[in-house]
Amino acid sequence: MKKNIFLLVGILAVLALVAILPTPAIFAETGSTLNGWMWSDNIGWISAKTTSCPSCNVIIDSTGKFSGFAWSDAVGWINFNPGDNPPATPDQAFVSMPMTGGNVTGWARACSVFTSGCSGTLKDNNQRGDWDGWIKMQAVTWDGSTGFFSGFAWGDLNLGWISMAGLSTNPVTATNYTLTVNTLDGGRLIPAGVISEPVGVSFPYVTSASFGDGVNVTLTAKSQFNTNLTTCWSGCGPTNNGSATYSCVMDSNKTVTVGCSQIDIIPPPEDLPTKTLTVTNNCADAVITDNLLSRSCSSGTCSWTYLTDLNVPLLKTAGDWTGDCAGETGDSCSLTMNADKNAGVSCSSQTNSISITTPLAGSNKIVFSRNPSSPYPYASTAFTANVSGDSATMTLGLDLNDVASGACSGSFGAIVSSTDSCPAQQDSGQISGGILSVSVTGGQKYKLCFVDACIFDGNDSLLNNRDWTISTTVNGESNPSGSFILDFNDGFYQ
Repeated sequence: MKKNIFLLVGILAVLALVAILPTPAIFAETGSTLNGWMWSDNIGWISAKTTSCPSCNVIIDSTGKFSGFAWSDAVGWINFNPGDNPPATPDQAFVSMPMTGGNVTGWARACSVFTSGCSGTLKDNNQRGDWDGWIKMQAVTWDGSTGFFSGFAWGDLNLGWISMAGLSTNPVTATNYTLTVNTLDGGRLIPAGVISEPVGVSFPYVTSASFGDGVNVTLTAKSQFNTNLTTCWSGCGPTNNGSATYSCVMDSNKTVTVGCSQIDIIPPPEDLPTKTLTVTNNCADAVITDNLLSRSCSSGTCSWTYLTDLNVPLLKTAGDWTGDCAGETGDSCSLTMNADKNAGVSCSSQTNSISITTPLAGSNKIVFSRNPSSPYPYASTAFTANVSGDSATMTLGLDLNDVASGACSGSFGAIVSSTDSCPAQQDSGQISGGILSVSVTGGQKYKLCFVDACIFDGNDSLLNNRDWTISTTVNGESNPSGSFILDFNDGFYQ
């Protein structure tokens, strides 16, 4: 009962002052108007719009921030952007919401608690009924698709819960614009495809797509090899010549044209300096492509002209690079046309091979022996690699089936020394699963040096009389070279 009497006294104290409240001195802001009514069981209806002061109405700007005043016959003007320090979280002295819809947060404040206007010094506590005027958006939401509010604000004991279900504003209107991609009639550097990020355009299959207002769309030109293609663009702001990508900000419908005209790209006007690239294709299975202009040379000799100092990316499908691209190991080669240049491909017809010569003439055995004082207690006799070709990799495959067990199973330390003796210190080389690959040179002597005693069991060699398969790769060709036998001799060390 005492609580109700106090509440009634507080409301009456505020009501007594409403009649003398002045109209707020504000200017209306641009934005969406808050329409409708709020309801409090304690003070009744609160209007979001008034006919007596249209410039005082509550406005929501493009960021979702509220400003302006609502009106209550009981407590007068309620400021939705008071700009003071709220008594609790959130520390936001205005009301706001996301413009896509969601929770409404912040604080509003009744002007009747101030001695003058809507800010400054508070009235005596007895005059304002022990209320500071704050109204919190406690559990208020806005449906952006319909424009309607729901939930409740809290005005302390004086106003109590305030229903927001009678309020509305303009719903979110999704603005989309169409981006269309065309190619330049008769142009050069026409891409095989154009894709967009965000996803939408996938030229030539999907030539147009819709994107939201303000979205930045990046277009990327692709060659027939699905690599980025440098080309010319127009339609979204300044023309861009010489880029694989192009950006469009979607603030209206846009049409982008991709491709270069005669004056954009080569052949250039006669008064500009040029250089010639001579392309020679001596490989029947190869195609050489100029990835800048999307032109190809499938056989014979092709002659292409470029502006001086232009960077030309070339691609090949087979063979080895020759000319100014010689030494490139991949399928691409980039040339800067600061002089006349030549490039091409050739297919090697050389048959490559490798063989092993051991000290035991006419034998396929490589002898091993033991020297416990050496860092490599188990070593082979020196053998010679005979290579037909430019370079080779020798793979030593040891038959490790049932060779070792326990901790020694499947791997042991080993290296291939390119001298007549094993190193004075152990290296980190290791055979794992029976494979050890090394680069070899024709005519060079090599020695197998083993670290671990795991390859031996007591006095018997677990590798004794095991098959040792040598296979090689020479100039990219794989050539098996036969099988050799490891022969362990405990009494002899080379």
